[in-house]
Amino acid sequence: MSVRRIAGWHNTGLIPEEIVRKFGHFSLAQVHAALAYYHANQVEIDADFEAESRRRWLSNNRIATDFIVRLAYVVAGSSTQSGTLLVSPTVQIGGQAAQVAFAGLISPGLYQFNVIVPPAATDGDNAVTAVYEGASISTVGFIPVQGSN
Repeated sequence: MSVRRIAGWHNTGLIPEEIVRKFGHFSLAQVHAALAYYHANQVEIDADFEAESRRRWLSNNRIATDFIVRLAYVVAGSSTQSGTLLVSPTVQIGGQAAQVAFAGLISPGLYQFNVIVPPAATDGDNAVTAVYEGASISTVGFIPVQGSN
């Protein structure tokens, strides 16, 4: 088991004892050793987490290139970029349509969607999915919802 995987579980809020109990492939001492290494090298490991997450998202979703092509106001080589997408994506939270308040480029290579959680979303972790001009995005992530009903 990798240090990164144990650190990832820890970063979701699991304490070492929960990691051992939930995954059981290693001892408590091994989890503590992995977390000690993580904390000693946290900047590098967190940067690696971020880079891997971005690579995975881009490889799983064709939508990123669709955005770039459709943004007429993007200036190649500019250090600042921003603007609203010409066509708004369709976003669902927990299978319910979410209202898109903003969808656009906020800095070079970084797109942001601001959506309103639908009142019918159920309590708990809800999958977030999106479609942009026919290009479907697999589950982008999950959003915890509480007290929506």
